[in-house]
Amino acid sequence: MIRCHPNLDHYDPTTGHAGAWPAMVALVQGPDGTPVGLHRTWLDHDGRKAPVTTPRLSLGAGTTMTGGAIRMMAHDGTIAISEGIETGLAHAHLRGIPTWSCLSATLLQRVQLPAGIVTVHIVVDVDASGTGQNAALALAKRLRATHRVVLKWPTADLALITGGTTPAKNLDWADLAGART
Repeated sequence: MIRCHPNLDHYDPTTGHAGAWPAMVALVQGPDGTPVGLHRTWLDHDGRKAPVTTPRLSLGAGTTMTGGAIRMMAHDGTIAISEGIETGLAHAHLRGIPTWSCLSATLLQRVQLPAGIVTVHIVVDVDASGTGQNAALALAKRLRATHRVVLKWPTADLALITGGTTPAKNLDWADLAGART
């Protein structure tokens, strides 16, 4: 579940600056649907990340949120799972598959799915470090025993961005959505 707050307080412990900005607020739910965390992304008035040192913060971080996901859309037995919220929303927009976000590569590979999900599309982030790819592959390996698993690589549409060359930076589905709009 994602909501918008028009003027959420933000305190930056690095600079000591306090202020308020619009924010995207997302509920992280455990496999049984109970709340396990809250994720906030502060935005400027144009919808970009706010000009603060830490525009993204979670409450309930660490082991509390392990296994959980932001259930951005209802499912009918098929879902896609992504690392980030923006990546998940972009994938849902481009492919029409209900998508949930896990917030990070570490949490992605540890997500626990509720009963009733049959098919899982794993939305892969392509990172120069290999972190996103490795997390997606680890999740796929774990889920294949109990689910139909489809890996969704953004590189399938790479020619739209790069003309067929290897990207010099990280690539995710939000990059693809930006290239198409």
